[in-house]
Amino acid sequence: MWDSEDRFLDVLQNIEASLKGCYERDEKITDSMVMPALNKSKIAIQQKFGFGKGRNAHPESPLEVQVNELIVEIGMMRINKINALQLDDFVKLIDKIARSVDTHRQYGVRGYYEFIKSYV
Repeated sequence: MWDSEDRFLDVLQNIEASLKGCYERDEKITDSMVMPALNKSKIAIQQKFGFGKGRNAHPESPLEVQVNELIVEIGMMRINKINALQLDDFVKLIDKIARSVDTHRQYGVRGYYEFIKSYV
């Protein structure tokens, strides 16, 4: 669970709810598949704001497309619009989620999903 004092807890919950939906739509999705999808999504949102132009954010799988679209959509709705969320803050939130996925995948191929499904 996240720290209830986290300034952007609602954004973390938005991202986690989106990822939970991805896991539930396809039981073959694993934490190892989600990690690169999150990394490419981080680059994609940076590119929407004019940064990271030389980096590859091109999705290479249907999951990467899905995660990319969801993360970019959340970012575009929130960055510079709600609760003073800045691009750097949003990227840090994606990194925080990625660290959680990485931590929980040691508990199984879908360890992260097993962890979040009862919280989100």
